Amino acid sequence: MKDATAKFTDPICVEISFEALQELKQLIWKVIYIGEANNDESDQVLEDIEMPIEQVGSMRFTIEAPGPDPTKIRAEELVGVTAILITCSYNGNEFFRVGYYVNVLYGTDELNENPPNPPLIDELGRLVMVDQPRVTNFPIEWDEAAGSSTLGIVPPDQIENFNPTTGFGYTDGDKDARDKMYAQDRKEMLSSANLQSAAEALQPSFQ
Repeated sequence: MKDATAKFTDPICVEISFEALQELKQLIWKVIYIGEANNDESDQVLEDIEMPIEQVGSMRFTIEAPGPDPTKIRAEELVGVTAILITCSYNGNEFFRVGYYVNVLYGTDELNENPPNPPLIDELGRLVMVDQPRVTNFPIEWDEAAGSSTLGIVPPDQIENFNPTTGFGYTDGDKDARDKMYAQDRKEMLSSANLQSAAEALQPSFQ
């Protein structure tokens, strides 16, 4: 994430570096803004990029996504801590996710202590916890011969943030199981305790 501070509606710039060990048909990268912790229907896909991997080696590129649309977020959910997710999928299966906590707040103590209703969008800014991303790897089946909708079995100690109640060893196109795994990771990131911890770390600095 390039910018630790920005206006709420400013574009979101993400620099991505990775190494391809083999050619792949197509990766799909997404930038997602969490509009409401307890309602994934408020999530906004700000950018969606398809990228075929035609050669082996290291790659680096930048995604510039538009800022979130405040009209798609309930007024009472606009201000406070939320998250931005960067995800990558192959054959329709998400295998990588990095989340950044974001504190949306006003640039003055007066407005933060007495938030206006309705919110003043032009006065809102973003503080991003760029130095503490939350990275999760999900097991998937990379071999196309095995079917594009299956998840492979990966040892738990090779899966970052592995949770035994949500997720490993799902096969045979078990979409419900995969969705449960993704939803559980989202729920854990946006738990009250984690959001409170992020709020304490992300203090106003727009003045």
